[in-house]
Amino acid sequence: PSVALRNAEKSMQLPIDYYQILGAEPHFSTDAVMRAYEARVSNPPTEGFSVELLKARQQILKVACDTLADRDLRDEYDHGLKEDEAGTLVVEVPWSKIPAALCLLQEAGEAEVVLQVGEALLDENLKKPFKQDVVLVTALAYVELSREAMTENPPAVIRSCDMLNGALRLLQAGGNMLAPSLQEEVYETLEEITPRCVLELLALPLDEEHKSQRSEGLQEVRNILWTAGEGGLMAPVGGYTREQFMKEALSRMTACEQVALFTETPTNIPAEKLEIYSAALAHVAEGFKTKKPRLIQEGGSLFTQLHQSLGDRNDNHLITDEQRDVMLGRALSALLLGEVENCKNFLGLNDVNSPDRCPEVADFVLSGTDGNGDSDLLPGLCKLLESWLAEEVFTNFRETADFHVSLSDYYDDAEVLGYLEKLEKGSFPQEAAAAIARLGEGVTKHSSNRLLPLQIACIAAVFGGLAIASVSYPPFQKVLKSWRVAPLVPALTSAMTLRKGMLCADWVELFSIVFLPVGTTEQKEVLRMDARLAEQLIRKWQAAKAKALGVTRGITQLNEILDGQMLKSWTDRAVEVAKHGWYWEYKLLEINIDSVTISEDGRRAMVEATLEETARLYDSNNPQRNDSYKSSYTTRYELHYGDAGWRITDGAVLRT
Repeated sequence: PSVALRNAEKSMQLPIDYYQILGAEPHFSTDAVMRAYEARVSNPPTEGFSVELLKARQQILKVACDTLADRDLRDEYDHGLKEDEAGTLVVEVPWSKIPAALCLLQEAGEAEVVLQVGEALLDENLKKPFKQDVVLVTALAYVELSREAMTENPPAVIRSCDMLNGALRLLQAGGNMLAPSLQEEVYETLEEITPRCVLELLALPLDEEHKSQRSEGLQEVRNILWTAGEGGLMAPVGGYTREQFMKEALSRMTACEQVALFTETPTNIPAEKLEIYSAALAHVAEGFKTKKPRLIQEGGSLFTQLHQSLGDRNDNHLITDEQRDVMLGRALSALLLGEVENCKNFLGLNDVNSPDRCPEVADFVLSGTDGNGDSDLLPGLCKLLESWLAEEVFTNFRETADFHVSLSDYYDDAEVLGYLEKLEKGSFPQEAAAAIARLGEGVTKHSSNRLLPLQIACIAAVFGGLAIASVSYPPFQKVLKSWRVAPLVPALTSAMTLRKGMLCADWVELFSIVFLPVGTTEQKEVLRMDARLAEQLIRKWQAAKAKALGVTRGITQLNEILDGQMLKSWTDRAVEVAKHGWYWEYKLLEINIDSVTISEDGRRAMVEATLEETARLYDSNNPQRNDSYKSSYTTRYELHYGDAGWRITDGAVLRT
């Protein structure tokens, strides 16, 4: 059959399956083959290709049809496929018909073959319209491979973006008039998935192999967060608000990278509180780790800036969560610079009536003074500093999560002491540093880098931390809900959101404009997620929580509703509570399901719900420390359907 396409001109061998390019099957009758041919001919590509390509395309289809419609030729062709499939499929295609052959291969789903041949051809000196046809068919192959990447589980977002960028590169090189609608579709799709691609680049391992890709991601973070439009900063697309994208990006960056991002941000880009707070922590983490007090000093300045912006206490004369977090950061940054008196003043420890005094902080510091009262608060301050560094600062950055905190190593360092000597402002930081260094080893041995467990529980009881948090909050302070909301994870390929009776399709529609439809694969039937099932699962989780943290210590019940990181976090928490002789009595008063979002395959769901509960904490060793609270809060749960059914795998408090 290859003889039908051979002539004296220059040619190229291509693997062309006549059945495949016609959309026919071996069992088709002659009439069915003819109908398949007519369907192909009557539906040519609609945009961008030259008249020469369309004509050659029809000629190749005619050769395939004539071969399969003739009984003798078809028998010979089928016999060749059976005896030597690879050799039979190889067709000698005349040079002038190569773009048409590639077009048919692309339509038949052979995108990788088209991409390989097309890119090789484009390295040669081609003439129009031949070159434009090759450019367009190669771009379509890139687009098809991009779509296939997004259908993987999980979606290969980085590869999909690479493919789309390859398509856009070719199309733009061909000029604005080359398939303009396709260019627009590719560009819009890239805009839609680029934020998610950037997050995946940032999440790559911190090694030399992935350094280049992560650098690309870091640059794209800047492009996204620093893009300004009419009326102010533009929000990234792809299902993220600017704040959501920023939180996701920061969670994947190192402390050093966050310092660089904040420092390099143009002055015309206003910094949000989240950015300033994260940058302040990053400066402290990087400064302590690398023993560069200058960075800590800059971090302290950022904490001071936040302190001034947050204002005074609220109407109830209580320190808010944000104020307490910033107060600790400001004070303990000062302590790292040897400014002990400033640290005490910032914490309100020198005046019981100070508006900055937080009773929980003061009690903790006093508990570490070895019975000396207010006369020497330095040991307690050192315990507080170590706990803050280990539990709040270093846990925020991927490269320092397991960093060992040693105050003596820091304060004994010659460069640190040299810098502190230059800082002297009447507070004698060098002498303070020496004193802290002497204390450091003892503090490390006795404090275990943690706050007193009972204080953790009592503060959690007041603010609902242990009751409602699904992430590991730092023991001393509840994570700022308004600043560190857990990441919003987009559905894997598309999502349908059920909210107030409305059904809205996500970005699969965007891909369907550009790509050919994809066949579906049969999956095991899953229990359909809806509001009623979501409420049942959350009630089951609340009951399991009450058992695990209650007097019966029913920790094993967590396995029946939780999975993944959430199961580990709550199991560890239940063990910790039991070890210290505490238990909780919970009562769920009310639950309302606000929204249910399900992935296209029905195996992942995101549920937002508002709950109201009461809880009472009991301390078997010291009943005077018993406490209680009543709280209403909105939370988001992530659920996954596996062999054991639906399980909650993650969650976060959104607001109280």
